[in-house]
Amino acid sequence: MVNSAIEYRVLTLFLGIASLTFQASLAQQPSLLSEESIVELQHGSQVLRLEATDDLEHRLMVLVQQGDIRKVVFDGTKSLIQGVNFNLSPTWVRIEQDKPDCKSVLIGGHQSTADYDWTLRIEAKTGIEPVRFDLVCHFKKPIQLQGLEPAFLFTTPARPDTWIELSQGPGNIYQGDPELGGGNTFPAAYLWMDGIGTAIFLDGGSIQWPVSSGFFRFLDYRVQTVLGEKSFSLGFKPIKHNYPSLEPGDLELSFYLYANPSEMPLDRLEALDRLISICTPLHPDRAKQPKAPATDGPANWKDLASGVARDLSNHTICWGEYDLQEVQNTSNSSLLDDSPVKSMPVSPAYAVNSACIESLNIQGTTTAWDFSTCNNYLSGWIGWLQLHPNREQQDLVLNKAQALPLFFDPETQMIRHGVRRANRVGPWGMCWQNFMFHLEMLRVHRMTPSADFDPAVGGSCLMSLPALIELAHHEDYVFPQWFDPKQRTATDQKDLPELGMVKEPWQLGTYAWIMCRAHEITGDDIYLQEAKAGVETLFTSMQFTVNNERYDITYDDPADFPVTEIFGNSWGAPASLYVFNATGDPRFEKWARDFRNVLLRMTYWYESKLQSNPRDIALQNLALFRNHGGAHTGSPWETSEAYLALTEYLRLSCEPDELILKLLNIYRTTGFSYFPVLCDEFLLPCARFCESPAKFLPVEDFYMLEHGNYGLMGRSIYMAGAAFWNHLLFEAFADIDDSEVLVLNLNCIEGFHQSIQGKIQEFLIYNPTRQDRKVKIHFRRITPGQYNLKRSTIDGLIGEQEYSAAKLEAGIDIDLSSSNPQRITVEAVGDDGKDCFKDTEARNLLATVYAKIQNVVRDQGLNANLNDINAQLSDASMKFRSGEVLLANKQCHDILVKLEAMVPKAASDAP
Repeated sequence: MVNSAIEYRVLTLFLGIASLTFQASLAQQPSLLSEESIVELQHGSQVLRLEATDDLEHRLMVLVQQGDIRKVVFDGTKSLIQGVNFNLSPTWVRIEQDKPDCKSVLIGGHQSTADYDWTLRIEAKTGIEPVRFDLVCHFKKPIQLQGLEPAFLFTTPARPDTWIELSQGPGNIYQGDPELGGGNTFPAAYLWMDGIGTAIFLDGGSIQWPVSSGFFRFLDYRVQTVLGEKSFSLGFKPIKHNYPSLEPGDLELSFYLYANPSEMPLDRLEALDRLISICTPLHPDRAKQPKAPATDGPANWKDLASGVARDLSNHTICWGEYDLQEVQNTSNSSLLDDSPVKSMPVSPAYAVNSACIESLNIQGTTTAWDFSTCNNYLSGWIGWLQLHPNREQQDLVLNKAQALPLFFDPETQMIRHGVRRANRVGPWGMCWQNFMFHLEMLRVHRMTPSADFDPAVGGSCLMSLPALIELAHHEDYVFPQWFDPKQRTATDQKDLPELGMVKEPWQLGTYAWIMCRAHEITGDDIYLQEAKAGVETLFTSMQFTVNNERYDITYDDPADFPVTEIFGNSWGAPASLYVFNATGDPRFEKWARDFRNVLLRMTYWYESKLQSNPRDIALQNLALFRNHGGAHTGSPWETSEAYLALTEYLRLSCEPDELILKLLNIYRTTGFSYFPVLCDEFLLPCARFCESPAKFLPVEDFYMLEHGNYGLMGRSIYMAGAAFWNHLLFEAFADIDDSEVLVLNLNCIEGFHQSIQGKIQEFLIYNPTRQDRKVKIHFRRITPGQYNLKRSTIDGLIGEQEYSAAKLEAGIDIDLSSSNPQRITVEAVGDDGKDCFKDTEARNLLATVYAKIQNVVRDQGLNANLNDINAQLSDASMKFRSGEVLLANKQCHDILVKLEAMVPKAASDAP
């Protein structure tokens, strides 16, 4: 078992030195030099030089100071903004601001071809290393675009001898070549050349134009490097145009440039790490809190989750009873007769009669369902009900949980999307989806109350793992999008056959996390080794070719691997840390960060607020995630899973990771945008959607300028779990009297039972503001008694003090420095947590025994000895449910001894 209660420790020497260097550069104040024909703005090692030319114009150069030498990085011989209607050359320069911490220069001129004036503001600020550029073009008449214009490019004086580049991405399986579209989430690019690291970041939220049909932003533009015959360029340029003209009015946009001396990155994943570090100070840290219609006060996740739970319980609208009488009276697909299940509660993807699209409008609850529609929200709902009991909902949730083993398919020996015994399963599977089935079952196994625990849930999941491992080995860990469950091999894409046999290598992250959880449950090193081998293959030797009707590409660099559903990128980060903590191999700590970085390319780094687009203004997108590399919008399920994984990453990590905390702080507010009950009525897509009684359910199809609608698919059932999880993450166990400060529950899944019993609670609190704060934190779910409260930062232990439960509930005053997160642990005095660990051990043993019995029956057939052993398991399960945990543990150990004697060693290595 890996100990998750990890103290902060000093980072590696390399990261420590890099951090100190970066912080030192942030602290430097900018300087300004003005002479007769030259104006220079210097910020750290960066120098922006405006030099008058003979033709009464000014050339903008970018240089880098290296000791006493200045090296020209971008020489300004080409116009920064290029195109027939652009080619903007400044004819005047003015110093706008000259304060110690902020200096800015304004340049401008007149574009004669299209007849308009323009200005470009250049600003340097202490604490933000990149230099900001704000462009405004005052169009007096329509601009008919001539080719792919305007392009914004800084150009080198010569092509460098050595370089490493990373453009906006990642790519996707639909287009192949990332240059055909890099998405709309992290608009940044990096270029290292000859000892200089440069980067550009486009603030997507700053872009304004007079009408909403101006251009489609990141459908039309990509931030990238451009390799020419004699030079390199860094910037953003159009890859196509959806509209041929720009209307009269002001075109506005802002971007940032970074240039500094730098060692050559080891690879392009390290270049990505540097790019994210450079851009982190540019990321906003807060978002506007929406109001709750019922109270006109701030919205909260508790009230929203309560409404979601009521909607999900609405029989005939959100769930129905699927009759299994004609199948068999067994609770799963095993050869053993468990407690009979005559029917199972099932749910469609969307609430009945709520979709605006007729083909998606569901008329009944039992006609269209699968694992995801029935269960995606189940573990979060289980956690919610332990805090807010409701007998009717608890019965429904328990019935759903008891039906989970039915999704184990005896033909393929794998958890599947449907139920074989009900003739509701097809011939194919999707890796990303299948892995999430396993993950949800493992969470239900972990979070179900002891009194309702069913070993068949976790046990059935363990029974499925040999098939997953066989699939991984057949495909050399390069998971396909679609696979044949019987053969455990890749197959062609079924939605778009012209894509052929596409791959989704990042799903290895979810696979590795499943293996880590199996290692935690069984203690069997085969699963740890499987997670280790998979992650190592991904980052050291993976190479694959996709040849289809659309493209032919060989991938050999993880920085270029296409991102399908983001689940794998999300869960790969904590999986790699788990392996690092278990083995001490430092490569896995680095690879955990690589998973994290690729995932962060998929979150919105800007708040889109196009003034000519009411929907864009009404909805908040900042810190949400888009679903996959081919999408421009996100959904509550994918975004929620990303933040659950990142929270687990923080729990296992040795550093607090300020950027992730900043994202979580924003998401606890912007996540409300997925729920129409908190949104403006004009956003609601049609009468049928408005008339649905399931008012609290979220939308799946979010709106962004590039693509998407808001709710045309209906009120989403299978995406609703986000409300439960966000309550557990941000509200349920602690709250702070300062709404700008984040308190994050680290024991949302692992450690949930010890938190709910008031034994051990763990939090990160984060002050994103620029001022130190004194806050009062109130702890919830604390049982009577005495507790030790321990606080630490990355610099070490702050202090430890004993408090009564009453004092913790009343609130503890804490001083919070700006941007210096604190880890808080509250632990009952005299309680070493053994009871909670014994509970976890018993759950895991019961599931392991269940799986081993099932496998022996499968391989050897049923006999009297096995009947007796199965009866002992039933008795051990009853003892566990009644609180006799130690007796249940002992019985399980006795059963394992008997099973070991019945099975040859080679066949008993794994459940």
